[in-house]
Amino acid sequence: MNKNIRWAAGVVIVAAISGVLFTKNNDVAFSKVRILQVMMKDDVMTMNPIMTTDIYSSQAQDQVYEGLYRYKGNKVVPAMAEKIVKPSQNGTVYTFKIRDNAKWSNGDKVTAQDFVTAIRATADPKQNHKRLLMQFQL
Repeated sequence: MNKNIRWAAGVVIVAAISGVLFTKNNDVAFSKVRILQVMMKDDVMTMNPIMTTDIYSSQAQDQVYEGLYRYKGNKVVPAMAEKIVKPSQNGTVYTFKIRDNAKWSNGDKVTAQDFVTAIRATADPKQNHKRLLMQFQL
């Protein structure tokens, strides 16, 4: 019986060491992979900022999207914009310069047109009408 216990303990030790070495080698292969896990009290309804009407979708979007500015603590700092801009023409015109190194997750360069398209889609009454219809159909 004593021999069987030693043999079983040896197998467990070898398996544990093998598991540690296997995990360590896999960590090197996946070192560039980043995973964000966030718990929420309810489902995320949409990841489309135009369609967002709930707090959980907004919180999820805050985790993965970046706009022209972002908060660092309680201070607004540039994100995709190069700097915080001041309005001109009596406070009616804001001119933003996008960072030269701003890229989408697929590597494409972020352009000012991307922001123009998003802002126009948000301001479009047809889009807003679709959002209200979607909200009531849920």
